[in-house]
Amino acid sequence: MKTSVRILATACLGAVILSSTPLHAEEPTRDETIAAKLAKTESIGKLTLEMKGPEVEKLLGAADSKSKNVHEEGGGGEWVQTWKFAKQGIELRMGSEKEKEVKRILLITAKPACKLATARGVKIGATKEEVEKAYKDVKATDASFAEEGTFAVGSISPGLVFQFKDGKVSTILLGELGD
Repeated sequence: MKTSVRILATACLGAVILSSTPLHAEEPTRDETIAAKLAKTESIGKLTLEMKGPEVEKLLGAADSKSKNVHEEGGGGEWVQTWKFAKQGIELRMGSEKEKEVKRILLITAKPACKLATARGVKIGATKEEVEKAYKDVKATDASFAEEGTFAVGSISPGLVFQFKDGKVSTILLGELGD
């Protein structure tokens, strides 16, 4: 009798465990896998995603301007600001979970005055061919999140996008690309 109770209890426990375990988890897409690596390895100069505000200011000095701290309802519900460093050609979208919390980099935008390079050596002014050569192995297969005529790596969260003007890189975006 005790043996049959143990068998029944073991079977019930097994059924509960099996019913709560997904039979097959959805595998990330190639672009999602690249995006996850991108978040950890890509940079513009020494600026990296998730870098805290005080570190940014050690590298770039004080921002020329900081926008009002705004709470966004969509996505992660972050408190966000735009920090502009005009002389360096850098604009940063900074965010935090709480209003008074230290901000961290969500998006880096390198503009024409920027002299910094990506982790693979691409700078403003590089040709489309130079971008292709540096990033062809990680080019996004689904770049629907990027404008036509751009070169995209990863996904919308995070992504790396090169915008071109007259065949040369005019803007580089790295980070959370969705609004």
